[in-house]
Amino acid sequence: MRLRILFVFLCSICFSCSVEKLIQNRAYETAFNLAAENLERKPHDVHLLNSITVAFDSLKSASDKRINVLRQVGNAKSWEFIYEEYSKQNKWQEVIKSLPFAPENFKYENYEVLMKKASLVTSEKYYMEAESYMKQESHKSA
Repeated sequence: MRLRILFVFLCSICFSCSVEKLIQNRAYETAFNLAAENLERKPHDVHLLNSITVAFDSLKSASDKRINVLRQVGNAKSWEFIYEEYSKQNKWQEVIKSLPFAPENFKYENYEVLMKKASLVTSEKYYMEAESYMKQESHKSA
């Protein structure tokens, strides 16, 4: 019995360390997923809660940077990618919402609204591109 308790204790330390190592190596998505998986078994682990928050913040920051670059491009395809980025952020947030104990001061965003806006802009951009193409084709045939 004591051996089993020692084994569980050592495993919990190893899991926490590996999540922290993943964060140090900037493998944020893997760290996020591992921390979420480990938090299902150990929902009160403060180190894992901190790690998942750090991983989420890093993932979101990188995603937000990609969104800003894509907005500057502004074509329909870039808006498709913006939608995908918001979808990823929503997925990560849903994982955190599903935890028994959410990290303190976690700011929830309404990604559904952002995803709908990106979808609408994508549609509008494709419509404008198609309309422009049709005008070009009509001039060529005339």
